[in-house]
This record gives sequence, C-alpha cells and structure tokens, in this order.
Amino acid sequence: MPGKDEKPKTQGMKVYTPDKSELMVISKIERDGQNLIIHGKIMGSLPMKAVIRPDEARKGIRLIGLKTLLFLLTFLFRGIGKQAGQAARSKNNGA
Repeated sequence: MPGKDEKPKTQGMKVYTPDKSELMVISKIERDGQNLIIHGKIMGSLPMKAVIRPDEARKGIRLIGLKTLLFLLTFLFRGIGKQAGQAARSKNNGA
C-alpha cells in the first residue's frame, strides 16, 4: 500500500495488436515547446520517446475519414465494447 505522500503508479494507456497482445504502454504525453513527446515502452521492455511535430499531427488528421472523425467525438464516452482485434476479425469475416 502506498504511503500517504506517494502517488499510486498508473500503468498508462495500452495499445494492442489485432491479436490482443500488448504492443505498447504509453506512460506520459507532454508538451515540449511546439511538439508533443510520448513516453512509453514497446513490447513491455523497450523504453521509447516519440516526438510529434505540428506538421506531422496535421498529416495525421488528414488520415482520419469523416466516419472515423464522428466516431472519435463519442469514443471517450463509450463502454469497453469490443476488445482489440475483434472488430478487425469481424470486418474480415464479413468481406
């Protein structure tokens, strides 16, 4: 049990592969001047820092279609829903 002044450790946001294995844990996202720095671990052990520049973020927004943009507006308010990989498999089975 953590002491009175200690914060409990949070695992961070996990990113999964389509087969439900853990790909990456993002522990922190912070601003560094005009950039975003993403801190995390890949495959459970390899520490990494990724930098997202404003021009690359704009390119990323262009990758999102209208249907995905509408989904993102409600994404944070949804329940757990389908686990990683289930949606991909159901799309492949329906095609």
